[in-house]
Amino acid sequence: MQLVLLSVLLQTRAACPRISVPSAIIFDSCPVRYDVDMMLRSMSVLLPGPQYAVGRLAVKTWYWTGIAWGRLNLLLGTAQEDLLATQWERLHRLDLFPWINKHTKRLYLYSKSDTITLASMVKEHLEEGRGRGFDVHEVYG
Repeated sequence: MQLVLLSVLLQTRAACPRISVPSAIIFDSCPVRYDVDMMLRSMSVLLPGPQYAVGRLAVKTWYWTGIAWGRLNLLLGTAQEDLLATQWERLHRLDLFPWINKHTKRLYLYSKSDTITLASMVKEHLEEGRGRGFDVHEVYG
């Protein structure tokens, strides 16, 4: 998510010329598709027993209210870009940063024992990158 936000900030400032420098991107247990289950998994690590039940209700309420609000804005024509929803795709864009190109190495670090970021999500994203011709490497544990 931080890469996408930095990219947006750079693009809204001033025109950044494309430059060629040696670079690489390291994705550590990311990216993920944000959904209510992922949010609940991450929250379960932070909140003990009874607080988790209350937090779970709050997260579900917040999540579904956001979905409904987004749909309403879409119908009214006032929808704005949702960075959480689009970060998955944005990380594959060549204009993410001025120094990124198809030959920029991408290293994905992820684990099957990670209970918050599912390995299957990371694998799906790295396979999409490979399919688009990016130089993708992975370390899976």
